[in-house]
Amino acid sequence: MSIDMRRPGPATNEDMLAAIESRLAAKLPPAYRKFLLQNNGGYSHVYSVPYIDQHLKSEQIADIFHWMSAGTTKHRDGSLGIEEGLKNMSDLLPKGVVPIAAEDGGDPIVMSLRREDYGSIYYFSGESPLDKAMNRLASSFEEFIGKLKLTRKRA
Repeated sequence: MSIDMRRPGPATNEDMLAAIESRLAAKLPPAYRKFLLQNNGGYSHVYSVPYIDQHLKSEQIADIFHWMSAGTTKHRDGSLGIEEGLKNMSDLLPKGVVPIAAEDGGDPIVMSLRREDYGSIYYFSGESPLDKAMNRLASSFEEFIGKLKLTRKRA
């Protein structure tokens, strides 16, 4: 499955990705790098993915339409770059994860760059206690994209 981007982010290139990886002190997974080179974040139609909420102990749905770009700043259209998103959420997010998208309510979708769960995708629930805020969506970016279901087209 591919994501139908309504408004892709600003163009990026290998040098920009290498600079971000250097600042993060970690390599981005190849499939995610490819996504950034093709789309570089931006806005998509609304895609949904189910997950088990660790706090509520029930199945929930995350609706996603905003994807972080490989930039350092907030863009004219209001979208955030990965590093700007990380800076804005640094007091909430565990070390070793970076925001890659935002849920409809503003909660981040994050990717782990940690050794123990490298490439895993999580929904970070801002309404849950911190020890139960990370809800695993997929073990890789490819698996995550495969789980997404188009639920609403946006103009």
